[in-house]
Amino acid sequence: MKRILIILCVQVGLFCSCNNWLEVEPADQISKNKLFEDEMGFQNALNGIYQKLAESSLYGKVLSWGALSFMEQDYDLNYAYDYTDALMGSFEYYEADYSLPVIDNVWSGLYNAIANCNLLLKEISDESPSKFALDTIAKDLIMGEAYALRAFCHLDLIRLFAPAPVVDEQAALVPYHVVYPSEVTNALPTKDAIDLCIEDLLKAKDLVAYHDTIYNRNGMLYKKDARFDGIYINTINGGDFYNKRGYRLNYCAIVGLLARAYLYKGDVDNALFYAKHFYDRFYNGNKWFSFSSSTYYTTSLSDKQKKYLEECLFGFYNANLLLDVESYYSASGYSQARLADYDGIFADDGDDWRSYLFSSDDAHNVYKYREVGNQSIDEVEGLTIPILRMSEIYYILIECNYLKGNTEESVRLLNEFRAKKGCKRQIASINGVNDLYEILINDARREFVGEGQLFFMYKRLNRDIKVAGGVITATNERMVWEVPDSQIFY
Repeated sequence: MKRILIILCVQVGLFCSCNNWLEVEPADQISKNKLFEDEMGFQNALNGIYQKLAESSLYGKVLSWGALSFMEQDYDLNYAYDYTDALMGSFEYYEADYSLPVIDNVWSGLYNAIANCNLLLKEISDESPSKFALDTIAKDLIMGEAYALRAFCHLDLIRLFAPAPVVDEQAALVPYHVVYPSEVTNALPTKDAIDLCIEDLLKAKDLVAYHDTIYNRNGMLYKKDARFDGIYINTINGGDFYNKRGYRLNYCAIVGLLARAYLYKGDVDNALFYAKHFYDRFYNGNKWFSFSSSTYYTTSLSDKQKKYLEECLFGFYNANLLLDVESYYSASGYSQARLADYDGIFADDGDDWRSYLFSSDDAHNVYKYREVGNQSIDEVEGLTIPILRMSEIYYILIECNYLKGNTEESVRLLNEFRAKKGCKRQIASINGVNDLYEILINDARREFVGEGQLFFMYKRLNRDIKVAGGVITATNERMVWEVPDSQIFY
């Protein structure tokens, strides 16, 4: 395969338009040299990767409230106006050409982001720390986020385009790219590719740790209002770029991704280690993160748009998200996002606060992403796509403790988590592994609506997908996307 140079389009600040010089200078090399001539250039390059991943062809729709949500059967397919989404929800990916561009664009988009990570790492690795306002601290932080983003993208390529390790850990379908520009690279067995994800995440964790947990902690992670709104008491060292890291790949998010990656691989010990590290250090201990208070869950129509960002470790920001959601949901008068199997999902737990995120009529419209009523939605709340939640950390703790024989702790954590969501019914015991997974999947059907993570849970466990009155059998043909013939890597 020929090498393909990527034209890097980055933003001034996380939410701004491209630099003018990128628009007028046609030579890639000249643009690249100008981009990395100062610290702001490295910051812009990193921000550009986040913005790429937030596009609607990736996590801004397809890999969150779009295709993956249809595949995990969040929505009633009878009201799917979009033909492509209907095909995705019925697992007829290749029955027509409609779905192929969606899948191809995910492959190429994630490898595009990976190429940008590799370019950034290539350019920053030999830079003197003196080029950065915070010296080594700043250089390490930028490198750490780039490693974490590279691992994140590869892990989701694996979770989408390869069988789950529990089915076939030796399937070699996804190459792991660590150089720029990309070259022909042999696909690795899934187990080995996940190991490289973990290796990158471990590097990233160590690189961002000092900044996020000691140096600037009071401004970005320790207080939730600083994490998301930028309201902080202490001055942030280094400027605005080092503020509001609540939904970026900060230390806590990387720890959560390590737990996710180890669990997907099937390494229960390490998954438990990192989930417990977050729980003990940042939730149960110093309480850097917390679940939303009971007043946050409300039956008031004007407050129906809620994503519970207090509970998020990582997410993407898309400035067009509300417009995209509204234009999609209201197409041709359809109310497309109707929760499928509402009664089955909330059976025996009508007091679960998450039930308030759906309309109370028979349509059970999903309000998680929508602006409803006359409310003025907070910018961060309305335009953020959740990617990693504390609920996933709880699920990992509950599952891994049970598998390790710590059944009492598993049940304790389960009831502790359920209480945080308003459920008054106590679970007395977990009666075997099958019961464990039934409980976790039933809860995830409430928690991950419109986020896509439920699909990955089904796939990792090789469990059939629940629908009203039955299941959809989890076959490789349904759970594994075919690698595109083009195999564009950038």
